[in-house]
Amino acid sequence: MHVKPKRGPNPVPSRRAAAAALRRIARKDIPLYTELDAPLRRAVLLYWGDMARARKALRLREPPARRQAWSRERVIDEIRKLHRAGQHMSTSALANAGRNDLVIAALKYVGSWVRARALAGVSFKANRVFRLPIWDAATVVGEIQARHEQRLPLALSKAPKSLTCAASRIFGSWRSAVGAAGIDYDSVLLLRSYDDHELLAWLRGLARKKPHMALFDLDKHGEHAVVCRRRWGSLEAAAKAAGLVGWPVRIRRRAMTRAQVVQALRKLHRSDQPTTISHVRDVPDGHYIINSAFHHFPTWKDALDAAELRADSDPRA
Repeated sequence: MHVKPKRGPNPVPSRRAAAAALRRIARKDIPLYTELDAPLRRAVLLYWGDMARARKALRLREPPARRQAWSRERVIDEIRKLHRAGQHMSTSALANAGRNDLVIAALKYVGSWVRARALAGVSFKANRVFRLPIWDAATVVGEIQARHEQRLPLALSKAPKSLTCAASRIFGSWRSAVGAAGIDYDSVLLLRSYDDHELLAWLRGLARKKPHMALFDLDKHGEHAVVCRRRWGSLEAAAKAAGLVGWPVRIRRRAMTRAQVVQALRKLHRSDQPTTISHVRDVPDGHYIINSAFHHFPTWKDALDAAELRADSDPRA
């Protein structure tokens, strides 16, 4: 009854894809939150808040009412499961999520909610002077988008620690959370300042170690590759500046026509795939689409404009 997770750097499916997956499960069985895979659980939290609201919005069958066989161990285990899934662990937040049963069971089998939470290893500071946000999937995404609109830094080292920790807990990583907010993660990276000599020496050293490296593999070499692409316009131009001939190896393939590039971008958008360049790079034939686009268009934005898509086009945003 598990849904196959979506491929790519962002583990959260779109609202449409999540709804379709839940309906597919509902045709055979009643979808239970604890039996969904991690990407689909995160989607439920992001788009509907909890499983009960998702069932109501999608008109799915409700699970039959059953008596809960509570115990001390089960209370602690349930607290840990909800915490890992991104549920805020205050009693008021649990009441809003329809989980008063867990709070009552904690009182009966453990003695108090505070003690049960401590035994489950869930840290929580009460009586705060300032009202802090209740971190769930929707709040994390909203905060990231608000910082982006205010032009505040979104690099991992610059964003508030409370936000990055909540994002990593709920989405698996800061990169995934930024992607779920519809923002190109590469655009928020704070890249180290390299001088030309250092970058060119890195390329020459890599060419000596891996003389048969393909352009596709070179593009995966993290920060150095990103800086080279920004500095010289392409990795091939950077390799040429380093005096390297025939390296990296390009697997020759005739570029798509302009119309085929436009069609490929629209197809990605229709299938709920983000069309930012960092996301397209990770889909099958993504590099081929990108290289073909730059064969016909001066910038990625021009290619998206021709396909009548926004430069930040992400159907999940």
